[in-house]
Amino acid sequence: MRDGGDIDIGILVETAPSLDELLDLLGRLQDALQFEDIDLIVLNEANPILRFEALSGRSLFCRDLSRRAEFASLTAREYEESMALWEWGLKQRASKD
Repeated sequence: MRDGGDIDIGILVETAPSLDELLDLLGRLQDALQFEDIDLIVLNEANPILRFEALSGRSLFCRDLSRRAEFASLTAREYEESMALWEWGLKQRASKD
């Protein structure tokens, strides 16, 4: 982590946590890490690009490697689709200019 930066933590969950549960987890992470500027992301609810970026980072803990692999495979497919659509949109915009 660079000076002045934040810590990004993504979690993959079986059931969506409530706002209170997320805030509780965030508080516990801040206490444990002795660091306030933490971005906590529920990966199940994130867009494919953010999920892909998160999965390319370091995994700190994984309870179910099979589930993580399945999630990574789905994320990679959705990321490719998103990037193809984004590229198509750029080409469409460029052709109108």
